[in-house]
Amino acid sequence: MKNLFIGNEQLQVGGRGISVTVNNFWRWAGSDLNDTATRSVFAEFLVASSLEILADGRATDRSYDLLWPQGDGAGIRANVRTAAYIQTDDAEHPDQIFFDLGFRDRCDVFVFCVFKSMTPEQSPLDTELWDFYALRSGEWDGIGEERRSATVPAILRLGPVWSDYYGIGEAIQKTMAAR
Repeated sequence: MKNLFIGNEQLQVGGRGISVTVNNFWRWAGSDLNDTATRSVFAEFLVASSLEILADGRATDRSYDLLWPQGDGAGIRANVRTAAYIQTDDAEHPDQIFFDLGFRDRCDVFVFCVFKSMTPEQSPLDTELWDFYALRSGEWDGIGEERRSATVPAILRLGPVWSDYYGIGEAIQKTMAAR
């Protein structure tokens, strides 16, 4: 069983709680949602919350990110990838943003999440600033198997199903039904 925390747990020194909590750590490590690594985890959180699988959807098998249970007892294995114009370490937004494709053959579907803000003042918490695209795994014609990353236009040429935050599940189902 995982150790899941709610945030008010204290660090221990000699068996005694001190004033430093898990919430302090979360603020320190994860409060910059424009940071590439943090935004990646946040995108997984967005997709999991839209699919209503926050409690148990995170994959234990790290060859995919999320497992969305289905009525037939199986589940849809999803990898979540994110890209954004605004980066913490880059004051100027890049001309092209890239998705890190990583392993492509260990999931059923990819959900590509694009944070489309062009200014650092806009909040990643505003789901209206995100586009979500579902694409069946293996639909990589035009990208090439040797490529480990792809631009947004390259992904769009493959015909993914677009959705807003509330439509991610439907987009995944449409993608899985298409063939």
